[in-house]
Amino acid sequence: MTMDRHPLADRIEATVDALPEAQQLTAARDLLLAPDRELEQTVQRYERQARTA
Repeated sequence: MTMDRHPLADRIEATVDALPEAQQLTAARDLLLAPDRELEQTVQRYERQARTA
């Protein structure tokens, strides 16, 4: 059985990996719990944080 990955899965994985370890758990939780309509904005917010980390 093959599961399709979410279109944002690669971005989410890269973003969480780029964050400092202390922020990764919070980011992962926020991204998992974000409603679909807010997921893109949540990813963008953490991408910005990862760039400034």
